[in-house]
Amino acid sequence: MDIPTSIRREVMKRASISGKRFVLALFLLLAFLSGCSGTGVPDSRLRRAFFRNRDDFNKLLLMSEDDRQVIRIDFDSTIMKTSTGLQRNMGLSEARWREYRMLFRKLGITGGIERPQAFPNAVLFYARCAGSAIDADCKGFAYLEKPLFPVANSLDKPRLGDIFEPLSPNWYLFRWVT
Repeated sequence: MDIPTSIRREVMKRASISGKRFVLALFLLLAFLSGCSGTGVPDSRLRRAFFRNRDDFNKLLLMSEDDRQVIRIDFDSTIMKTSTGLQRNMGLSEARWREYRMLFRKLGITGGIERPQAFPNAVLFYARCAGSAIDADCKGFAYLEKPLFPVANSLDKPRLGDIFEPLSPNWYLFRWVT
């Protein structure tokens, strides 16, 4: 059976319009999703968590001071600084590690804590991280022995680099965007 040329043209025309609509819808969806990336944790929620649990944040800080040689502590791994270099999954007893995990859960610390080489007098408490090592957006709490800059009044809108928002003496919210 032969399909008349006029019907064939109409079908092709509608398919072309439908394809253009699909591409436009896909583009709009991707643009929307890329705008929604980030930590999704507002400053106000982090501030409330800090002031409600200040004693536990200080306890976690003191624990990390006692375990200063362990520069990264997460739910499932540690990194310890030794004379021979960085060693994984060393430096904490199983009981001590459980104590860290319990406080992480209670305080909403989903990404563990770190003493970054870039900020030797700081301890970072990662509340939320999104993205990858190349394109990361992390937000959390920072204890700083010496103030770091830049300081902002809000971290809700991402900006490249490290930014700090004061909470109380030596305590800050931080946001790190690469």
